Amino acid sequence: MPLYVIMIEDSLGQSEVAAICLLNSEEKPVLQHLIKCFQKHNPDSSGIKVIMADKDIVERDVFKEEFPDASLLICKFHVLRTFNREITTEKMGISSAQRYVALELIQKLVHSSSEEDYNANLKLIETTCPRQIFNYIDTNWHNIRNEWVLGLTYFEGSLMNTTNNRIESFNQKLKQVIKLYSGLDLFFENFISLIGTLRNERDYKGSVEIQKSTCSYKGNEYHIYRI
Repeated sequence: MPLYVIMIEDSLGQSEVAAICLLNSEEKPVLQHLIKCFQKHNPDSSGIKVIMADKDIVERDVFKEEFPDASLLICKFHVLRTFNREITTEKMGISSAQRYVALELIQKLVHSSSEEDYNANLKLIETTCPRQIFNYIDTNWHNIRNEWVLGLTYFEGSLMNTTNNRIESFNQKLKQVIKLYSGLDLFFENFISLIGTLRNERDYKGSVEIQKSTCSYKGNEYHIYRI
């Protein structure tokens, strides 16, 4: 059964698991039910302003429908990985050299600093790369550019996050303590143990941050810990 994890970032920049759910499928009605359950038990979720996920079509549609006031962002790592996976010599019928040039220009496109910079980089792709590459970007990515181009509205509310590294890190820790095909009893036993350990680490880091104070001495900044 696939495990869905909803993770948030708190006011001290620490990660916190807000919800988990084991699903019997990943079809749209099941995901909608998951989000509605989350909203029911978390009334403050109506204040969510930014959601970061990958480019899964069903998942994105559900988040857009259930959180109409939130901006949906795509993890930069997943953006580049998708381009790397879709723009290949076999799928596009291009040479290795053409693929290399296209991926270099797409890197610039992702890191465009403004709408004008984006349009200039997109024009460069249109005039430099094979037509099928430009058509792929124009069809699948151009209309949602605010969700993946860093210099547009990407950082408005994202707390400077550009990737899903937080949840990827949590996923790696899960795999270390929970084996594939574990029974539900063993899964929850190990999960509760892991989440307790991670919350203790988070609380320790949070307490250290709270105890910090800043002072200046001859233009230099020092951190003093009140312990």
